[in-house]
Amino acid sequence: MLEIAILSIKDDLHSLVLQQKLIDRRDINCVVVETDGLCGNGGFTWRPGRCVLPTREGASVDVRRLHLIWLRRISLVSCSITWD
Repeated sequence: MLEIAILSIKDDLHSLVLQQKLIDRRDINCVVVETDGLCGNGGFTWRPGRCVLPTREGASVDVRRLHLIWLRRISLVSCSITWD
């Protein structure tokens, strides 16, 4: 099965419609990662040998399993991260 991730902003209608069309094909699994929620909201893991992104559905996807990543839209909102 082909594994695809669409990275876009929250509630991007085009991404959601395309995701459903791809899933309907039954030979493609497609998840949406909302880029404006990556910074400061947790669920994003990046370290040697492992990169996990949170999906819109509340699950997570291991980037190593993906065949294609489409960076559709990003948010220009920035945030600061505090290290404990």
